[in-house]
Amino acid sequence: YNSILATVAHEAGAKRGSYLSGQGVQQPKREGKSRVMFAQIKGQAEETLAEIFSGDDEAHVSARPGGIFDRPGPPVYGVLEKMLAKWPLKKLKNTKFGISAPDIAKGMVQGALFDDSETVSGNTVWENNTIKEAARRYETYFENNNGN
Repeated sequence: YNSILATVAHEAGAKRGSYLSGQGVQQPKREGKSRVMFAQIKGQAEETLAEIFSGDDEAHVSARPGGIFDRPGPPVYGVLEKMLAKWPLKKLKNTKFGISAPDIAKGMVQGALFDDSETVSGNTVWENNTIKEAARRYETYFENNNGN
């Protein structure tokens, strides 16, 4: 479904795409095949989506977060997620090992809609720290434009 949606968006004129992948994912053609099924499937999806947005002035961002905090709704990972939400483990959110769900959303929107070709070009992969930096650019943009 990801590739169908990306194809429809591309055919409608979209020049950028963005995909929520995961930490530890490897694109087979670019980084070699992973031994973990999750990483294989996500890596193949990253490559397929990047190929859709591979024309001139087009780009694709694959966000690879790890240690996601502040998820909305009920815990996805049960006891483990409840443990991570407690102090002192919640402090991981402020390191390269963790990131908040809102920062992932802001970073992906920033990369897909607002960043220039210096930060997003071709098949771009962002890990936690780069996603956080993009989220800060998103917040700055909206602060400077009164939320518009």
